[in-house]
Amino acid sequence: MSLTNSCTFKGNLAAEPDTIFLEKERPGESDFITNFRIAVNEYRKNKDGQWETSDTLWIKVSTFGYLAEKLADRTLQKGQEVVVHGKLRLVKYNDKNGNPGMSLELRADDVVPGKLPKGKIQAEEGPEFGPEEATAHA
Repeated sequence: MSLTNSCTFKGNLAAEPDTIFLEKERPGESDFITNFRIAVNEYRKNKDGQWETSDTLWIKVSTFGYLAEKLADRTLQKGQEVVVHGKLRLVKYNDKNGNPGMSLELRADDVVPGKLPKGKIQAEEGPEFGPEEATAHA
């Protein structure tokens, strides 16, 4: 059995995705990077038997190239459900005071939009996936 670094999370967008367009040195070449965060909630039953949020895991997600370009073309909204699949990476950085730090980031290979938050209208035509269908397509 071979072990790989592969994860799938279902959560809600913390904000609209941020897309960066990078011009490459050769004419006609370009690349896209799209970043966003998702909130993954864990639920448990309270003493009254009602479901409640017990913990929320915040995950930074990055996409590159064709996937990032396609996400830039879609209308993804804060609060929208998404299923993301990819690999976890440890990212080193320096904070504003120059102190070194590390964080986990999911480099997504696939992003499947799900339901929009209540009161929102689907901006583009096409199939809408619920959580069960989205997981099956991820």
